[in-house]
Amino acid sequence: MSESRLSETDHPAVPRFLAGGGEMGALIRDYDWANGPLGNPEFWPQSLRTAVRIMLTSRQPIWIGWGEELIYLYNDAYKSIIGGKHPWALGKPTAEVWREIWPDIGPMLNTAMGGIEGTYVEEQLLIMERHGYAEETYYTFSYSPIPDDDGDPGGIICANTDDTQRVIGERQLKLLSELAAHTADVRSWRETCQRSATALATDPYDLTFSLLYMMSPNEDAAVLAASHGVPAGHPAAPATLPADGTSPWPIAEVLRTHEPVVVADIAGLFGGAAPTGAWERATTVAAVLPVPQSGETGRAGILVVGLNPYRLFDEAYRGFLGLAAGQIGAAVANADAYEEERRRAEALAELDRAKTAFFSNVSHEFRTPLTLMLGPLEELLSVDGSVEDMRTQAELAHRNGTRLLRLVNSLLDFSRIEAGRIRATYVPTDLARFSAEIASSFRSAIERAGMKLDLKCAPLPEAVYVDREMWEKVLLNLLSNAFKFTLDGEISVSVAPSDDRRWATIEVRDTGIGIAEHEIPKLFERFHRIEGVQGRSYEGSGIGLALVHELVKLHGGRIAVESTPGVGTAFTVALPFGREHLSPEHVRAGLSEEADVVRAHEFVEEALRWLPDGGPGLQVDGDLSVSGLGAIAAQAPAAQPAGKRVLLADDNADMRGYVSRLLQSQGYLVDMAGDGEAAFSAARARKPDLVLTDVMMPRLDGFGLLKRIRSDPSLAEVPILMLSARAGEEAKVEGLEAGADDYLIKPFAARELLARVHSNIQMAEVRREANRAVFRSEQRYLMTQDRLSLALSTGRVAVFEWDVDSDRIAFQGPLVEVFGVAAPEAEIGLPRGEFLHALDPRDKDRVLARLDRSVETGEPYEAEYRVHGSGEERIVIARGRVESDDKGHKRMVGIVIDVTEEKAASVALMEQTRALQILVRAAAAISGDLDQNRLVQTIADAAVEITGAECGAFFYNLADAEGSRYRLSALSGASAEVFASFPMPSDTHLFAQAFGGAAAVRSPDITTDPDFSRLAQYQDLLQGSPRIRSYLAVPVRSRTGEVLGGLFFGHSDAGVFDDVAEDRVLGLASQAAIALDNAQLFQAADHELRQRRRAEAELQVLNAHLEDRVAQEVAKRAIAEDALRQAQKMEAVGQLTGGVAHDFNNLLTVIIGGLDTIKRSRPGDDARVARAADMALQGAQRAANLTGRLLAFSRRQPLEPRPLDLNLLVREMTELLHRTLGEPIELEGVLSPRLWTVEADQNQLENAVLNLAVNARDAMPEGGRLTIETANTALDEGYTAVDTEVIPGQYVMLAVSDTGMGMSRETLGRVFEPFFTTKETGRGTGLGLSMVYGFVKQSGGHVTVYSEEGQGTTVKLYFPRYMGKADVRAGAPEPAVPASSAGEVILVVEDNDDVRAYSTMVLSELGYAVIEAPDADAALDILKSDRKIDLLFTDVVLPGKTGRVLADAAVGLRPGLKVLFTTGYSRNAIVHQGRLDAGVHLISKPFTFEQLAMRVRDILDRG
Repeated sequence: MSESRLSETDHPAVPRFLAGGGEMGALIRDYDWANGPLGNPEFWPQSLRTAVRIMLTSRQPIWIGWGEELIYLYNDAYKSIIGGKHPWALGKPTAEVWREIWPDIGPMLNTAMGGIEGTYVEEQLLIMERHGYAEETYYTFSYSPIPDDDGDPGGIICANTDDTQRVIGERQLKLLSELAAHTADVRSWRETCQRSATALATDPYDLTFSLLYMMSPNEDAAVLAASHGVPAGHPAAPATLPADGTSPWPIAEVLRTHEPVVVADIAGLFGGAAPTGAWERATTVAAVLPVPQSGETGRAGILVVGLNPYRLFDEAYRGFLGLAAGQIGAAVANADAYEEERRRAEALAELDRAKTAFFSNVSHEFRTPLTLMLGPLEELLSVDGSVEDMRTQAELAHRNGTRLLRLVNSLLDFSRIEAGRIRATYVPTDLARFSAEIASSFRSAIERAGMKLDLKCAPLPEAVYVDREMWEKVLLNLLSNAFKFTLDGEISVSVAPSDDRRWATIEVRDTGIGIAEHEIPKLFERFHRIEGVQGRSYEGSGIGLALVHELVKLHGGRIAVESTPGVGTAFTVALPFGREHLSPEHVRAGLSEEADVVRAHEFVEEALRWLPDGGPGLQVDGDLSVSGLGAIAAQAPAAQPAGKRVLLADDNADMRGYVSRLLQSQGYLVDMAGDGEAAFSAARARKPDLVLTDVMMPRLDGFGLLKRIRSDPSLAEVPILMLSARAGEEAKVEGLEAGADDYLIKPFAARELLARVHSNIQMAEVRREANRAVFRSEQRYLMTQDRLSLALSTGRVAVFEWDVDSDRIAFQGPLVEVFGVAAPEAEIGLPRGEFLHALDPRDKDRVLARLDRSVETGEPYEAEYRVHGSGEERIVIARGRVESDDKGHKRMVGIVIDVTEEKAASVALMEQTRALQILVRAAAAISGDLDQNRLVQTIADAAVEITGAECGAFFYNLADAEGSRYRLSALSGASAEVFASFPMPSDTHLFAQAFGGAAAVRSPDITTDPDFSRLAQYQDLLQGSPRIRSYLAVPVRSRTGEVLGGLFFGHSDAGVFDDVAEDRVLGLASQAAIALDNAQLFQAADHELRQRRRAEAELQVLNAHLEDRVAQEVAKRAIAEDALRQAQKMEAVGQLTGGVAHDFNNLLTVIIGGLDTIKRSRPGDDARVARAADMALQGAQRAANLTGRLLAFSRRQPLEPRPLDLNLLVREMTELLHRTLGEPIELEGVLSPRLWTVEADQNQLENAVLNLAVNARDAMPEGGRLTIETANTALDEGYTAVDTEVIPGQYVMLAVSDTGMGMSRETLGRVFEPFFTTKETGRGTGLGLSMVYGFVKQSGGHVTVYSEEGQGTTVKLYFPRYMGKADVRAGAPEPAVPASSAGEVILVVEDNDDVRAYSTMVLSELGYAVIEAPDADAALDILKSDRKIDLLFTDVVLPGKTGRVLADAAVGLRPGLKVLFTTGYSRNAIVHQGRLDAGVHLISKPFTFEQLAMRVRDILDRG
């Protein structure tokens, strides 16, 4: 196409519609259109000129495509959309301008150019190349067809809205929200990373893949924490990224600069194509971004993302990714903070638990020596004893006081170490010699335990600086620990220099129980004790090894441990040589004088007490005086426990000796054991009367011993008194809950211990005697229970006991389940209300009143009532009596008996008696009754009474010209309206068996019976009052077998009628049949006599007047037939005349206007005369076509079949249908592509479609939608078997559907009958559908109608496929477009192109400036602009909004605007009750040049 331009000077005149428009207006004016497909703009179609004018004056981006190639035009606002293709795209075909998106928009353009409807899409994704690269864009736009002058689509107008930034922004905001939501409640940084990657995967448009690496502050490599789009381990996603610059991603630069780095051409990293995300094109560019860390100790991160291949990495994109990385960093920081806080809380909780355990242990360690101090002192104060006795007691108190002092000193040492206030003096010491002396002090205890002490203390090369007192504590603690947990074998101590000669190493090794591997890391923690291990004693505070660890650290040394369970343990202490590691002010120079070991005897004495024989100087069974204990015993209970044996278990030898002496002084025999295992063995060997045990013991503690004794049947009853140093109420409760009989806390008074021992032994004897008495009582009870069980096992009897004060009832017997209570629960006893729930509400008040009266008066209780607790109604009788004890407590004991079966039998007997009485009474009443109505009424009443029905009826069986029918004769229990709408005829599924006499019919619930519920007619039976569910029908047969009728009964409840009711009604039906036979015989004879007399009398009258009556009837019939024909003729003429009035007025306007223009022509007006002649000729031709359709409608011409394209025919009729249907009806076309050809008379076919459209319009008085559909189809043998007139084969279907009121089934059956109509008088002849039916059948086709009331109607016409060659029809010539002229501005709104063109021509010739609009929406767009408009000239009948609606909206937009209406039919929106609305100005069609000029001038000149 030539792109040569013409300057403004080359144009003699610029068309007015191209004025303005900014840059694009100038470019369009300068473009050489004359040499292109569109031609000179002066000769462009008026619709194109109007569209271009709208486009240039609009601020919305708009483009127009015109012609077959859709030549491209656009406005200034559209330049931002077309981008770099501006101004090249002007005048190019649309397919060339938008070649890259043509697959997306091409089909939509084709749809719009089809002419049926436009297209509209929102947020459509289009990959455009506007600036030399493909980019992601989103637009909301519509393609609206622009009709050319002949009404066919000539082009497209497209209005655009750029949604790109909004769509992308919303997408990115959604991702940020997903990130926040996914990581809000995460508590670890790894899970945070995983959830972040999951959130990033929700936006595959902006991030085609992502890799998230994290790196701790002290690490030199980043670790892959999460990814999406790339699997872990892929070459592009290695598990770690070194920060030295050798990784595939530039993380070193990102970590250094804290700025994003773009990596181009990443295909090599992926070994080919990179991930695509949501796109079809692979990503070529990635971005590496820093994930900010929180503070100096937080984790740093690297986020690698694949970028959108259709977007530039601009500031907006960079900012979005920065926000995402920042949000991930914040989430990771929050997770780290939470994790750190959790660890801190756990550490504090662990420390708190350790302190709690420590104080518990310390309490035990304090209370045991306190007991052994206070007890002997109490003895000393109680009586004056010998010096030897007092010395013995004082030594015991002193020994335990020393032990207590050592424990306190250990705690103080530990406290001073933690506070940093401990004072140490380091002196050079021969460590080998000093350590050997300390260890030797333990030799006697080790050898006494049957073990061996091995010393390997060779001299060291130099002295070691130690604080001698501290070192003594270190080594003694290690030796004491080894002795406690080594039961056999040896303990060795070795001293030697280290291999590098820098350290002196001291090792204490044993062959003890060893330490579990998981306990070793906690071994030196404060307050930590290993639970459940076997040792010589359970004593210990849990700070010994922790103190050793701290003391070794003060010397600059270290301590380590090696242990194997069951083999032994080795503690190794390493102390450095020299003194450089020590503070100078704490070092004393010069080798110190060797001092003796100071504290060894304290540790040794304690260790000896762990041995079974107690320890040195402690006499348990010797000559120890008990004089003081006798004084204490004098205050004990008087009864002497002679011969009672007590088993004493305690790991402390002093405590065993003290308590055993105390008990022996009172005459108890005492067996002693040092741990729980030994105590249990002693109890099994000789059963004690009481076990007195400590709680904390080695091997098996006190609770373990308690559990074993209670689980041993032979020892289970032995009372157990527990001694413990654990204070507090919770400790006491714990012991009692574990099964102990008593719990005594150390320190305790001797008197209290003796009282507790004495009372527990006595209580045990009382319990044993009580158990024997209970056993005897249980034996007696079991005998009674056996007898009661026999009665209860019948299931119809239960016994109850009601405690009146607590209001609880206990039941025995399975009958209790009728109260809805399980038998096991009822035996235990439940609140009375649990049983009262099951009582029938009708009986509840009466039963409660009798119970209250029985409790108040003491009279026997008896009541009969109904219960529903088991899911069915049961009848029971309850009897009982009230008893009171000496304290006034009341209870009722009684029995409940089930009498349901007895009551049912009694009721059945009464019912049978009543039914027999009814039958006898009915038989007596009908035996001699000859009145059939009274007879069947008696039968119906009796049957209703005997069956319990709510309603009943008797129907006579009839057979007449209308078929098998029935007649209601008698009713009982309901009104006649209930049965007024029974389905007819009587041979329906509902009544066939009863009226046919086959059998009785009974249905427990007719609403669910499959034989009846599938019928629509049964609903009529169910809509009465009462609503019927239970149904019973019984035939009444005469002696000859003829079915005289049927008895029918109903009830609103289901399952009312049973076999008994059916048998009783069958008996009544037999009696009714006999009585009816007798009555009918009598009535038949009487009726025959009366009929014969009446016939003779009537025959005489008829013979006298026969000729006169015949003449009168013939004359009346002739008059009626003439009146009917005349009425039908006038109705048809009125219907047809009113239906085409509007079309004729439009056509006459065009014809008269054109002729008037020719009449007023002047010389030189040849072009205008030619145009006017063409318009008048076209109008006359269309009027002739309409006249031809009217002749075809009246069937005044034969069919002229020829090949037709039904799609083309429907399109050509669109304009006519729009005018016929009017504004409220929406017209829709669904035309099938590649439609087959048919052979039919076009005029008659158009007439048929028009008839169907008019019928549809009348069925939608409030407006609606009319759909015309075409399709290819085939009617096979299965279809033609239903309709024998149809020939199998291929057909073309044309369907007309509406959303109107639809038709009833009765109306649908008569729809094709001539003269049948449902319209009001004057609205239809009733010939329309019958003419359609005859035409289609004459054409070899088929017609079907589908309709439902309230849903609409569909009429389908089937025409045989035409297999010959179809004709091609030529289109109409394009009309010339008149030129515009200046003057006052008038907006002309007319949907008819010819009328609008004529009106515009007249007004332009008169000197007015004219703006055109084809409909109300286009006119409103113009009115909303700032263009000057003096007068609105509008048709009333417009598509969519009417002219009146348009005028009201225009005056609202422009107050004072003058309006002139025009119309060709007065029954419209501006005329009501035959009068023009007030203030409305109208010029009727057709109008002349002078009429229009005068009317317009008159309106404009008014004030």
